[in-house]
Amino acid sequence: MTPAPIEPADGDVLAAPTSAAATSAEAASAETAAGTVAADADADGSLALQPAHGDDEGDQPVPRVKERQRWIALASLLAVSVIALIAVILYLSDVVSQWEDRADELTTVNYELGAELSDAQDTVAAQTDQIDRLTAQLSTAKDRITELANETANFDDDRAYTAQQIEMLSGYASTGASVANALTRCLEAEDQLVVYLESPDQYDAAEVAAYQQSVTELCTAAKDSNTEFQKLLNG
Repeated sequence: MTPAPIEPADGDVLAAPTSAAATSAEAASAETAAGTVAADADADGSLALQPAHGDDEGDQPVPRVKERQRWIALASLLAVSVIALIAVILYLSDVVSQWEDRADELTTVNYELGAELSDAQDTVAAQTDQIDRLTAQLSTAKDRITELANETANFDDDRAYTAQQIEMLSGYASTGASVANALTRCLEAEDQLVVYLESPDQYDAAEVAAYQQSVTELCTAAKDSNTEFQKLLNG
C-alpha cells in the first residue's frame, strides 16, 4: 500500500514517493525514445536534423549567384573592349599626325624641287637659243671664208691681207666650234639634271647635289666662253 501523505508543519503537502513499478515504466519509456533517435541517425553516426521549416522551395541562392557572376563577366569584357578601343583611337591619332607632318614636309620639298626644275628648264631654253644663234654665226663665218678665198684669186695685191683675214676667220670658226661644243655639253648636262630632279627618290641627294654643282661650273665656263667669243666677233 501507498502510505498516506505526511503534512508538514507549514501546511504544504509533499508528493508521495513513487513506487518501483512506476519507476520501471518510466525507464522503459526512456529506452523506447532513445531507440527511436538512434534509428534516425545517418550511416556515419551523426543525427539527421530536420530544419525548422520543412518547405524550402522558395529559397534558391544558386541561380542568383550565377546571374551576378554573368553580369560581372559582361562588365569586365565591356571594360576591356573600351580600353582596347581607346588605345586604337590614340594610335590612329598619332599615325594621322605623323602622316600630316610628313605630307607637309613633302609638300615643301616638292615646291622647292618645282622651283629648281623651273629654273633648270629656263636655263636649258636660254642655252638652246644661244646655240642656235652661234650656229647661225658660224654658218655666216664659213660663207665669208668661202667668199674671201674666191676673192684671193682675183686680187693678187690683196693676197696677204686676204690670207690674214682667212686665218683670222678660221680662228673664229675654231673658237666658235669649241664654244658651241661647250654649250652643247652644258645643255645635255642640264637635261640630265632635270631627269634627276624629277625623280628625287630614285637618286642619292648628295650625289645629285654634287652633279648639280658640276653642271653649274660647266655651264658657267661655257657662258663665259660664249661671252668672250661674242665680244671677239663684235670687235
